[in-house]
Amino acid sequence: MRRICYLLISVILTMPCLAGEWHPKITPVDKVEFNWPPPRQIGEQNYFTVARDGKAMCSIVIPANPSNWEDKSSAMLKTYLDLVTGGDFEIKREPASGPAIYIGDTEVGKQVPLDLPPIKYPDLTLPNLFGFEVKTVDKDTLVIRGRGIATTYAVASFVREYVGVRRYWPSEPGGIGDVYQPKPTLTIPKLAWVDWPYLISRHVGFNAKVWEVTHEGTHPTMFTWYRMGTSLSMMHNFWELIPVAEYGQTHPEYYPEINGVRQIPKGQVNWQPCVSNPDVVQICADKIIAAFDKDPNRICHALAVNDGAGNCECAKCRAMDSPDADLNTTQLTDRYVKFMNAVAEKVAAKHPDRLIGFLSYAAVRLPPATVKLHPNLVPYYCAMGRGLYSGWDQWMAAGAKNMGHYGYHDDRWFTIPKINPHQEAERIRYMVGSGVQRGYYKEFNPTYPLDAQAAIVCADMQWDPRLDEDAILAKYYSDMFGDSAAEMQAFYERLEKDYEAWLKATAPYHPYGYDRSDLDLDHNYEQFQVLTAKGAGEARLLLLDAERKARDPKVKERVSIVKAIFQFVVYCDDEYWMIKGMPNCTSADKAYTYARSILLLARGKAAYKQKVMETEPVHQWTMIYREPYDQIKVGVIPQEVYQAIDRGFESAHKADPKDPMWNALLESKDPVIANSAQAAIAFSGNLPNLVEDPGFETGKPEMDDSAVKQGSAVSTREKPHSGQKCAMIWDCKDSNLVKRVAAKPGEKFWVSAWMRTLEYPGPYDISGLYGIRITSKQGDKALASVRMPIIPTDSWQEFRQPFTAPAGTDTIEVLVNVMRQHAKARAWVDDISVVRAPIEPLKLDAAGSAPSEQGPPE
Repeated sequence: MRRICYLLISVILTMPCLAGEWHPKITPVDKVEFNWPPPRQIGEQNYFTVARDGKAMCSIVIPANPSNWEDKSSAMLKTYLDLVTGGDFEIKREPASGPAIYIGDTEVGKQVPLDLPPIKYPDLTLPNLFGFEVKTVDKDTLVIRGRGIATTYAVASFVREYVGVRRYWPSEPGGIGDVYQPKPTLTIPKLAWVDWPYLISRHVGFNAKVWEVTHEGTHPTMFTWYRMGTSLSMMHNFWELIPVAEYGQTHPEYYPEINGVRQIPKGQVNWQPCVSNPDVVQICADKIIAAFDKDPNRICHALAVNDGAGNCECAKCRAMDSPDADLNTTQLTDRYVKFMNAVAEKVAAKHPDRLIGFLSYAAVRLPPATVKLHPNLVPYYCAMGRGLYSGWDQWMAAGAKNMGHYGYHDDRWFTIPKINPHQEAERIRYMVGSGVQRGYYKEFNPTYPLDAQAAIVCADMQWDPRLDEDAILAKYYSDMFGDSAAEMQAFYERLEKDYEAWLKATAPYHPYGYDRSDLDLDHNYEQFQVLTAKGAGEARLLLLDAERKARDPKVKERVSIVKAIFQFVVYCDDEYWMIKGMPNCTSADKAYTYARSILLLARGKAAYKQKVMETEPVHQWTMIYREPYDQIKVGVIPQEVYQAIDRGFESAHKADPKDPMWNALLESKDPVIANSAQAAIAFSGNLPNLVEDPGFETGKPEMDDSAVKQGSAVSTREKPHSGQKCAMIWDCKDSNLVKRVAAKPGEKFWVSAWMRTLEYPGPYDISGLYGIRITSKQGDKALASVRMPIIPTDSWQEFRQPFTAPAGTDTIEVLVNVMRQHAKARAWVDDISVVRAPIEPLKLDAAGSAPSEQGPPE
């Protein structure tokens, strides 16, 4: 069914777009212009004998002076041959006699020509860096070889296809992540197999877990097992080409002018060179030429902006921008493409067939408006904050003939992975079908038990996009879960169903399909909106069914680990949806029921993290710790939980302040419930505003800027919300209008501000980002913060949120945060309010460790 839909979409994309947007023709992947590898030639069966009755019948031979790749590849082959056959295979160095598998550039192997044609894309021919050959020369000789790392690809491919090993999680060889059947007798047919990948550059970030952590550099890594390899350089490297240590003291003119002053950078981020300086052009060209001179096999060199901002503001650099370019929205692609074109011209004069890669990222995120790319430039499109398809189309429309994609899958800040193997497959088919994809770099940090299948689909289809992801997935479920395969497949598909429904409901339309950035909602409570409470519950029941059906010990262990990790997800997800429902409470009884359930979930989640997620065998498989996961601690109630309960109690009190249930709430044994009920009643009175000059009637607004380029603010009489004046802020790349009040731990506040905006999105329709951030501080140290995003409008709106001061607080800051505000845009702020509940502060230790009033939720 998916294939039929894909073909229909291919037809749709060849039709004129009614909205006037250009979209490429998407060719079915098996019809794209490419010199695909020939089919394997398979002849006589049982031609080469590897083992018989558990005894090795051949040796493994490597060159007399093996390379690192040959050494590691032979060790990997021995490991799996020993494991599968029960034999003890000997690794020998040439010269050697007897039946043998020859690995790499042995003298015997070199007698078999490594006949690999160049990689041929439309209008681009590249060396075949990653191809390999597996050939039975005769009944006593099997040759496995490639160039460099391709030898490892050849061995891994041979072990996968002919030894019958599947490796899905990075456990020790033969462990929980491997699937194989013992074969005491193992033979290979007469075989001639030549293979190479479609994409010349492939990367999936199979981060090290379990066995790989303690066996760094040992094969098989997941990265090499799935034949990843990058040849298209494109990573941030201005810092490396124009190093401060080399030029900082003698040539400050090579570095950015900010606010009229040349800045000598520190570190590798948040600065860019002065790209209008001809010396900078020449230095970059010379270093790239030298790198190509040194390595004849190098096909690409990076020329990419440093991570972060810090763009030069000198007049000559600004003159290179498009007419509507704005430093705050940081869409300065034209200047950087002009710079890269100049470098590429110089490099092409010496090396006309070499490529220069760059990240379509930060100031280069959108395509240029006034200049075309040099044909040797390869943009790697980064879909941050937008979908893949629309951005890919725009870069193609700007003239890019060879492209890569830099993607992110959950990265490091997610508690729940997004389960999306079919979306990954559809993305690859789209890019390949467009005719310009040459590389894919995916920052993928799998939690393996939950989302390894998405990483595997992505990796295998980068090698051969003609593969069917449903076949890959079916084998994964069958191999890993045996008797429980049907239930486990249903479990993963239930999670993917919710993901795809969320995508369709929230992503912008594109004729190919719905898509949005993988990084959306990272390190954010809102990430749990991807999985409905119903979906989580149904998925959990499927896991219980799978657990009951599992018979094989390895399958039981795998299902048990998946279940343990997913139970933590269920805690988080249920808590999130309870939080979302709490503000709509219209009675004290309902508010109490919600509050009690949320607190049970929050405390249970923290205890479960400590007792299960942080202990073996689960701990070694879990996520790389960042927000919000690392903020989950026993004895600490999340700020989001406090906020939800305060909102719910306020709503219920407004609906019926005389409900006798309030007396019971004030006497609750749970200190959080009792304190919040007290606060709701207290806040209903007329309480003083603790903010000095809340309407900016007497002084200049204070701006607190973390960015290099500061915003501006004044008091103005232009349409205030109340009184005579309000604050107007403009020209903010990342700035905060700030108010401060003294605070103590456990005190409850309501914070509000009124705001309106005049947006100027510019030619790229980039709106500013606005929000109210509340930060608790101890002296100059920030302890915690919460941010409420603001959707800008041209009329005054009030934005309110409660806040409970965490342990250690002596001050809270109210920050009206403005980011990427176009220079022609304006924002107005008025009547900032911070109101404190006149009640005894909540005892935070007691709040976090309070006993539950009922058992944990089922």
